[in-house]
Amino acid sequence: MRITAMKTNHLREPLGFELSAISFSWKVDGTSSRRAVASRVEVAGDEEFKSLLHDSGPDAEISNIA
Repeated sequence: MRITAMKTNHLREPLGFELSAISFSWKVDGTSSRRAVASRVEVAGDEEFKSLLHDSGPDAEISNIA
């Protein structure tokens, strides 16, 4: 499975924008599944994800509408 086309509030690179309400979208490639059982959103302050700023945890209510 591969996550592609990630966007925040319909922006590919949201750095520098003030976003009051945040929405995420993405596409999933490389799987035959039509629907996710649950999704998880992690936001980190570094590329290695050692400094997590937010972790939603697995959540069945999160959808990947792209």
